[in-house]
Amino acid sequence: MTNKRASRAGEPLIGTVPGQTSPRRRILVADDEPVIRSLITAVLVRSGYDVDAAQDGAAAWAALRAKHYALLITDNSMPKITGLELVEMLREHAFTLPVIMATGVPPTEHLERHPWLRISAILRKPFAIEDLLKTVNKTLHEADIIAVEDQFLSSSDTKNFCLPVAIRSGEAAERLAVDEPMERL
Repeated sequence: MTNKRASRAGEPLIGTVPGQTSPRRRILVADDEPVIRSLITAVLVRSGYDVDAAQDGAAAWAALRAKHYALLITDNSMPKITGLELVEMLREHAFTLPVIMATGVPPTEHLERHPWLRISAILRKPFAIEDLLKTVNKTLHEADIIAVEDQFLSSSDTKNFCLPVAIRSGEAAERLAVDEPMERL
């Protein structure tokens, strides 16, 4: 497991993801191929994320139980525990963590038979660095929207609640003040 920091004191971040908020998001990258794992980690670190890396599914599972992550990026074909097995373990233990599967052979049929696994996105290897960053940004943005919606729906005090209205097509979010309490669904 490697813990990476984005920059030394005073150094600017290269390619910071627009809209990223403090504290920095922690991402876990699980891939048994050292070159791919290092590349993904380096790109994310340069983009302003804190990144931990796991060399297989078992190491990833240990990390997921030890720390809080905003996102998991995992390969599927790994020793000890595959990416699919890792996601199954996450869902069985009620982890709602968004998952991006970066793999050469997507397990499409398995995912169609098991929609409860909720893979947020699939990046087919080889992928462009721009595609990786766009997918990470989009996945984290969508997770933020869901978290706000969940918080709003579970809040007993909805009077004067400010709800960010995000247009899922990627347009900028606007603030909408809710003057009257909303009825629960």
